[in-house]
Amino acid sequence: MFDRPTVKKTRDKIQAVLDILSKELGCQIKVGRASFARDGSNCTFKVECAIMSADGTVETKEVTAFRKMASLYGLSPNDLGKVFTNAGEKFTISGLKPKANKYPILATRSDGKGFKFPVDMVKLALAAAAA
Repeated sequence: MFDRPTVKKTRDKIQAVLDILSKELGCQIKVGRASFARDGSNCTFKVECAIMSADGTVETKEVTAFRKMASLYGLSPNDLGKVFTNAGEKFTISGLKPKANKYPILATRSDGKGFKFPVDMVKLALAAAAA
């Protein structure tokens, strides 16, 4: 039966196998959202694949969106990968979610955890880091 804990355990096991395949193929393959039937009879996982660029950056749709649309937000495509500080912690810009109105900028903390930020806050933090 598929319930929340079973789906999480299944996702973790699928991701472990996909990590091996990712290394073999030179790309990133990640298990995303999951849904399961109320009666627990089945579940569905979303799987995303992304190529790696020559510099080792994974070309996710969020990375591609940042490179294409950063200027619309008053940022530079070169800001991708830049580090800024927020609340005493350092974050690295990792992408853009254009459909997210309030928090479209994606960033990763040093422990690998992802966060979302408003554009104005990131622009101020980048300006402060450059000064």
